[in-house]
Amino acid sequence: MYILAFVAMFSSELAFYLLIAQTGITEVFNSDFIILAPLAFGGIIGSLSIFYFKNLSLSIFARSSILFAIQIILSFNYPYYNMFELFIFGFSVGSLAPLLVYQAKNVPFLFIAISLAISYTIGTYFFPTNPNDRVMIAIALSTIAFISSLFTSKLPQKSISTDVSWNEIFIFVLWVFLDSALFETLARDEQSSIWSFGFSNEIIIFHLLGIFGALAISNEKHGAHFIWILFAISYFAYFNHNLLLLAAVYPFVISFYNVSIFKKLILIKSNQKIGLVMAIIGWGVSGIALVTALNHWLFIGFLFIGILGIIAIKINIIDYRILWHTFTLIQQKFKNIRR
Repeated sequence: MYILAFVAMFSSELAFYLLIAQTGITEVFNSDFIILAPLAFGGIIGSLSIFYFKNLSLSIFARSSILFAIQIILSFNYPYYNMFELFIFGFSVGSLAPLLVYQAKNVPFLFIAISLAISYTIGTYFFPTNPNDRVMIAIALSTIAFISSLFTSKLPQKSISTDVSWNEIFIFVLWVFLDSALFETLARDEQSSIWSFGFSNEIIIFHLLGIFGALAISNEKHGAHFIWILFAISYFAYFNHNLLLLAAVYPFVISFYNVSIFKKLILIKSNQKIGLVMAIIGWGVSGIALVTALNHWLFIGFLFIGILGIIAIKINIIDYRILWHTFTLIQQKFKNIRR
């Protein structure tokens, strides 16, 4: 009962983020950074601060329910938000991300994967809906999440004895950038938007296959190498306008790498570190990726894939120091060529 409530809450909030926060509001306000700044600031502050409110005497589960209630109230006015409402909206979404990761620690990972599958199915199905017409979607998803959150407080608590290194988190940052930059580009490219060319069924199927594939491959190094290859194929398919290939490989790698990330996120011991990671991934990297897409700089992601792909093949452990050393060598070679 409690695990099913978690699945409903987790999948609803993920779908809410995809359809309302990431694509809905951003599209409605034409990706205007000045207008959307309160949303981003609210999200970052929420992710960083939610675990520091120790004097409120509120449990993690109570905080989640309150934030979901705020989302419901704001959803009734979607998408007509002023700056203050955008800040509160960002704060609620940003705060809920680390709170949900915290609660996910107490759930068998299979149900986290099921939640991802449901959220991607919902997100893909409703993505073609005009961003201005998603008010009922916002209300429905927020309400489901709120009601479900009332039953998750009975989840058994688990202690975490391991942790995740910053080297691994750095790799997650690159994955999220490669995904977000391509996604934001596709969402604004009428000639290449796979969601607008009748590929919804294929996208859903390959999302599900990606989740299954990530669960089936237990070797982390093999999985990481596989992700680089899939991102390379996705970018290749976009630049060559091969929409059928893109509609198959891109959803697959999205699901695959997100399962890989969540496997690690639930191992982070420090709640404050969870908040910091979610602020970096959910808001910082996504914002940089949006700038990349708006300025048509997607080739940057393609260069990262090439460089990191070579590194992934030649070494067993991908390290940011090696990445820096590689860039230094390339820079030195360019200087020698100029001479």
